[in-house]
Amino acid sequence: MSSADSTVLPPHTIVGELMRYAIASVGRGDVTTPYTICSVLQLLQQAFSAHCIGSGVRDMNNKLSTLRSSVAKASQRPAA
Repeated sequence: MSSADSTVLPPHTIVGELMRYAIASVGRGDVTTPYTICSVLQLLQQAFSAHCIGSGVRDMNNKLSTLRSSVAKASQRPAA
């Protein structure tokens, strides 16, 4: 496996990493980055919902459900 191949992550792993990055950003006091990440997650959700349903990919419904949950969590405004 080449080094380029080892850096490509499956979509569900990317979503998890983005969520961790958003949470860490809030912990550092950065409230802008999580909203940018939320926009990216929404785009991913739209793309996967449109192109992956019925694709035969194992557990795709579960992965899409997790992605929807991540988008909902990232979309919540912090309590004042």
